[in-house]
Amino acid sequence: MKTLQLIKTVDDLSAFKISTRMLLEIALNKGYDITYYHSSPSTESGIARCEKKGKVFYLKSTCTMLTSSLGVFAAENKCLTYSILKGHDINVPDYHAILSDAEVSAEAASMLDKHRELVVKPAQTNHGDGITIGITTVTRLREAVDYARRYCKVEDDIIIQQQVYGKEYRFLVVDGKTIAVAHRQPPRVTGNGTLTVRELIEKTNLDPRRGDGHSSILTKISIDDVLHFGGEKLTSRIPGVGEVVEVLATSNLSRGGEAVDCTDIASRELKSMAAKAARKCFLGVAGVDIMTNDITSADLSESYVIEVNLTPGIRMHQYPSEGEPRDVATMIFKAVAKTAVPIGKPRTHIGRVEKVRLHEIHDDPIFARIDSGATVSSLWASDIHETEQGLEFSLVDASSTHHTGEKHVIKNYSTHIVSSSMGQVQTRYKVKLAVILKGRKMRASFTLADRSTQAYPILIGRNILRNKYIVDVATGTPDKKAEQQLRMRKANKAGK
Repeated sequence: MKTLQLIKTVDDLSAFKISTRMLLEIALNKGYDITYYHSSPSTESGIARCEKKGKVFYLKSTCTMLTSSLGVFAAENKCLTYSILKGHDINVPDYHAILSDAEVSAEAASMLDKHRELVVKPAQTNHGDGITIGITTVTRLREAVDYARRYCKVEDDIIIQQQVYGKEYRFLVVDGKTIAVAHRQPPRVTGNGTLTVRELIEKTNLDPRRGDGHSSILTKISIDDVLHFGGEKLTSRIPGVGEVVEVLATSNLSRGGEAVDCTDIASRELKSMAAKAARKCFLGVAGVDIMTNDITSADLSESYVIEVNLTPGIRMHQYPSEGEPRDVATMIFKAVAKTAVPIGKPRTHIGRVEKVRLHEIHDDPIFARIDSGATVSSLWASDIHETEQGLEFSLVDASSTHHTGEKHVIKNYSTHIVSSSMGQVQTRYKVKLAVILKGRKMRASFTLADRSTQAYPILIGRNILRNKYIVDVATGTPDKKAEQQLRMRKANKAGK
């Protein structure tokens, strides 16, 4: 068995699953040297190393260096996923868990009295394996538990869950933001009045876009799965002309389903719900499955997160059967490429407060607050306005000792509109500046903000910290003078 493979051309990627293939094609086009480390003869479980200009990052499909080890635990066990989400006030279906070798207890069976229908699935499963939905009787519940056991390892859990109603949507979250939303439709065939459902499935599977597993844009519909869930009665039926028959209840693309893009119509609140679920499960890239009756609604009371996926497939967004394709592969690659670290260069230890230099706009070093929870760094600025020369602003304001009154003009800037929960709309500006932190010089983005209510005029976030620094919040010398000035500013405001 080969242990590693040098990826030189697109042809070298022919055996890879489509998500991995798309990401590595981008890496090839951008001139990265790619080494693939195999864990088995297949290409399913290895790790790709991407190197360019003395920096390197790694990926395993969409599981990348944006994914923490805690995220792996959180997403791989659905009991833990539900526990985390419920603990952070994110709606999940009511559920009860049993060990895979246990019989259906009276407590588990009582779930049928609480809810009209149930879902049974292994706590650790992928691609819809071992899942049964629409359970309404104790007999069917026991059969579903037996089916789930086939996909369980020793001492795995089985989840007996309230079946919630609505449509299921996949929200793709990357680095804290929902970038695409798709509705997955169950595998279906359309009748012509002469062919049986089985023959229609066989005809559908001849579509050149359909292949086995995740190798193609679409997946073939499994006759065995249809027989298991629908029986011979379904497969031998002859649908009428134009009649659409859903041959499986699951909407998983791995079972032959299709996708409709819904990114533009999904509400901001649902997108935020998905982003929060990914964040609380420690995932920088995640596929969050939400069941809702209204994708446009701001009311989340009847919307449920039913799963958080560790390595979300991206073909449903890149190649939807209906709607606008989203180039999520490029967006993911850009986020992952930012995790690249210098080869052989160790990370620098810093504390919760450090001095930084912004020599383009200020001569002296300034104390900054280090916050690994902040996505982007921010800078206290005042008198901000756009001119023909660029964005003009002053560092801090007259209430700070750092204020000089000098006007700075930055040509490299961007704007974005943010809305508060009260409906207030505000324009935010972002600039790129050279910054020196602990001897390392780099260019980084800073959001210009009013930080007069904060002790430190600069906040250093993850866009600067990532893969360069290790933050130890127990260290770092606070700027007592800055903290005293903050108290004085608050006192002055209170006295007015």
